[in-house]
Amino acid sequence: MLEYDASLTGVGIIIFKLGKNKEEKEWKVIQLEFNYDIGSQSRYQNTVEFIGIILGMVALRLLGVRDYSVRIRGDNKSSLKWGSTENYKSIFCRRASLVLTTTAYRLI
Repeated sequence: MLEYDASLTGVGIIIFKLGKNKEEKEWKVIQLEFNYDIGSQSRYQNTVEFIGIILGMVALRLLGVRDYSVRIRGDNKSSLKWGSTENYKSIFCRRASLVLTTTAYRLI
């Protein structure tokens, strides 16, 4: 389970291992402050939330996770839809979606 939340200045990610009866056990916690300035331009909020998913997937790959399905949980409907359907229409997330597609494919 990958849980994420983002703001225009950074992202937080919690990765859980799912045990028997789908019980969640916290495994890794990631906090990242963005080093680029998008100021208060809220049009990027969906994209930074989506970047939270991508960073979580990259972290799983770096941790050696393979051959697993990954559940995602967050509070942003657009990023959840993009992450679960792999259907991205926003021009703002085009580059990020390429990273997710490449990373997710390698998890399988």
